[in-house]
Amino acid sequence: YFEDKDALVLATVESSWQEIFHGGDWQADTFCGCVAELYDRARQGTEACPGFLTGHAIRIAGSRRGEARSAMEHTFAHMRNALLAVLRADKAVRQDSFTVFFSQEELISFVLDHMLILLVRQQSDCGALPELIRRAIYE
Repeated sequence: YFEDKDALVLATVESSWQEIFHGGDWQADTFCGCVAELYDRARQGTEACPGFLTGHAIRIAGSRRGEARSAMEHTFAHMRNALLAVLRADKAVRQDSFTVFFSQEELISFVLDHMLILLVRQQSDCGALPELIRRAIYE
């Protein structure tokens, strides 16, 4: 039972993101590979549920309850933390890649923001994003 339509939509959105992020085994063993694989999984999820991203963004933005935004912030914080762990574990990343102005956390935010833009645009792949990452942080 769901209290109202917003609660039902929120539960569906959370479930969809969980399936995208936790469904199946991850093949990538580098940060760059993980980004490409996450994008591909998210793209497949949006193809399976057309309108998923735009619909949930509009619903969350229009919600008067803080719990919808809080739940989505929790979901994206989980993704950020997981990507940060993969980035930190990637031995191929140059030690001097990050600075005060270009931190690991800033890279993660940049990557997630651009992945969402590409998903909304319905791009078949994440395009230049893996190449930008390779040029910025790898030997």
